[in-house]
Amino acid sequence: MGERIEKRFTDAEWSSILIQIIPHILRIDTYQAEAIVNKILASGGEKERIEIASLAERIISESIQIGKLIIDASIDEENDAAVIATSALSILAHHDPTAFMARAMKVSQHRNPRVRRRFVDSGLRMAMQIDPIDEKGILVNLIKFNDENSRVRVERFAREMAQMNPDAGITLVHRLAKVGIEFRLSE
Repeated sequence: MGERIEKRFTDAEWSSILIQIIPHILRIDTYQAEAIVNKILASGGEKERIEIASLAERIISESIQIGKLIIDASIDEENDAAVIATSALSILAHHDPTAFMARAMKVSQHRNPRVRRRFVDSGLRMAMQIDPIDEKGILVNLIKFNDENSRVRVERFAREMAQMNPDAGITLVHRLAKVGIEFRLSE
């Protein structure tokens, strides 16, 4: 089976089909599925990377290792694949909270504001449940980048954190002051 798949991969039409069947191949042959993913991430075009990033949520359910591989490669990009892969982080949190927090920290500092917005919409609540006092500084990063579109939500999360743990709120204000940002927790 592997040889036939390898021959088909060079054809653009077949590569799209192979991407769509990766979740099914994972159930039969993890090594072959990982080889396809690696080949797509190494030599696939932007379209293929976006397609595989859109499958990250399903793939995590079958193989956390391959799902993390896709998320990591996608987050390193500046295109739609990074935005799409960010949505899969909340699924990763259920399987591997430590891996989720490492990637959450990375997307909270991402240069693409769309990636940060997607994280605020799909993963920030999970990050705050895992790290309720923001020891990792994810909220600090999101406030520093001052994205107009997600600022209201980020500030609401900061207020919720401060209500649950006033010391964490004070620490947040001090951490922001160290980087020259004046932040108030009161509305």
